Amino acid sequence: AYAALLASLGPLNENSAHTGAKRAAERGEGGAARESKRRKGASEAAAAPAPAPSAAVADEDEEASEPPLRRQQQHGSGWARQMGRALTAADAAALAEAAAKPAFRAAGDAPGLPGATWETDGTASVPAPREGLEAHAPPQRLLERWRELAPAEGREGVAYASPAQASLAALLESYSDVLHTDRRQPPPGEPDEVLDACLLHVLQHVMRSGTLARKTAEKLHKREAEGGGSVGAETPRDSSFVRPRVLLLLPQRNVAHRVVSRLLELCPAAQGRADAVTKRDRFEREFSDPEAAADPRKPEDHRALFHGNVDDHFRLGIKITKASVRLYVDFYGADILVASPLGLITKLEEAASAAAATADGGGSSKKKAAAAAGDEDAGFLSSIEVVVADAADLLLMQNWTHVERVFRSLNHIPTKMRDADIMRIREWYLQGWAKHYRQTILLSAYGAPELNALYARECANAAGRVRLAPSHAGQLSAIVPQVEQRFERFRAGTVARSADARFEHFEKHVLPQIRETLQSGLLVFASSYFDYVRLRTLLKGIGMEFAAINEYTADADVRRAKTFFADGRNRIMLLTERAHFYKRVPIRGVKDIFFYSLPHNAQFYSELLNLLDPGTAASASVRALFCKYDALVLARVIGSARANRILSASSNHFLFC
Repeated sequence: AYAALLASLGPLNENSAHTGAKRAAERGEGGAARESKRRKGASEAAAAPAPAPSAAVADEDEEASEPPLRRQQQHGSGWARQMGRALTAADAAALAEAAAKPAFRAAGDAPGLPGATWETDGTASVPAPREGLEAHAPPQRLLERWRELAPAEGREGVAYASPAQASLAALLESYSDVLHTDRRQPPPGEPDEVLDACLLHVLQHVMRSGTLARKTAEKLHKREAEGGGSVGAETPRDSSFVRPRVLLLLPQRNVAHRVVSRLLELCPAAQGRADAVTKRDRFEREFSDPEAAADPRKPEDHRALFHGNVDDHFRLGIKITKASVRLYVDFYGADILVASPLGLITKLEEAASAAAATADGGGSSKKKAAAAAGDEDAGFLSSIEVVVADAADLLLMQNWTHVERVFRSLNHIPTKMRDADIMRIREWYLQGWAKHYRQTILLSAYGAPELNALYARECANAAGRVRLAPSHAGQLSAIVPQVEQRFERFRAGTVARSADARFEHFEKHVLPQIRETLQSGLLVFASSYFDYVRLRTLLKGIGMEFAAINEYTADADVRRAKTFFADGRNRIMLLTERAHFYKRVPIRGVKDIFFYSLPHNAQFYSELLNLLDPGTAASASVRALFCKYDALVLARVIGSARANRILSASSNHFLFC
């Protein structure tokens, strides 16, 4: 239907003579005269010398004769360059093909992150950092709000807090996709520089888009009041299918509470009046839990992650106007969507269930199939232009398939039109190219194959992609007992074959040694639940007794497993990474450790080794399996330099003390 409409509309270029002539003919003689006059004025304007770009900051409320998008382009706004980018069908096809086979190369150091570099895919570039927010020509009210907060946060004027924040802000303003894999959470009470850079960028995007929509509406209203006088060659194409333009994908309510609270603190519309933010009390009740104190016996990072409301099912719509911020608005009326992957999945399934119920009463087989697949109506995600996925390392500890499905649901042409004026929708939306204009920002404490795969499959930004390549010191210096650590390499031909190759190596070479020399106190660690299930099945099959703790184990069963392992009734303990992440169970009686796979969070490696019984640590055996596809986690555990050496070595056995 959209393709037929495009064909009937003809060329969508604003300067198309064909479109102007057609409209003039339809309007009759008077319309032709107006069209001729407009063309003459446009020719004279084109012949006139272009004014020099102004260095002043554009206020979103100021009156200006030229369109807001053009004014932003003159100010060098990355938003205007991205929204006004022209693509062809060949460009879109090339972007989709290049996205599947990215080739990143170093493009410059990452300020504030020692040893780290930014890498680009060849399309994007790493812009030079600017000293302050003013250099990015933000809306004036946002600039003033950033200035107001400076004294309390130890900044000067509109300057950024650090070179690292300035570097990230410049990258975000370029509208390239960003994969940041060294996201460090600040201590409680200190400013979060990475989060601030992202939220400033989000607010600029929403405010600029709102300004453009408001100015266009005013001019169209004025044209209608004057009896159809032309503003431009045709109705401006500056709109989208639906209103939501930004998605903040977050893992838990406590994280969402911190992010939204900071967003409201930075947003100019949320200041001034007591009622500037609607339903703030409800937000505080539902997203914070002051009585949920963290367990003081847990490590500091665990207390920080699980303090407060840790529910992972939520969604919230935020609408920003000139003078207020409204929380809990309907998704289709929101500017910013704040949700967890699970919250969005249930929303999509609710829409699919409703569509399936409708289809059961009649309709095409294609509609029924789409409803059954759960993708009938993701319309509220059709016009997302910026995605920020914070704490992606925590998302990895949840159901990652939910994250993948959310990204697959982004930027599809909706099956139902709502309140949008199709004559104002940008051409690249109608062509189905919105994903090439979407900026994706992934923030994680560490890199992972799942993140890299998502970045390759679902991110095809025309502005290019940038990723951080951090340098790791490793965790060996954090290990307290003096113990020998043996790393054993196995061969795997492909990534898809690596899981089977690991299991075959363990069954053939490692398990016989364990059975021959087994004493009590062996902890076997598996980073994946699927690896854990294979090991559990294998040990049961050969009649070995063992204790087991995974992320689904009840607390009573955890206590029983710990007791049986500590007193030697079970000589082996199976433990998953997610179980350690969520529970941080102190396990007594650990005398030897075998890492079937290394932990994604390298800190867990040193934590587990520090569980070794001090009386037997000197004679303890610590072994770890790895292959070439474990390069990311290996670098985090033993350090980047050591990892590079052993991955290129010919030997398969390596010893560290």
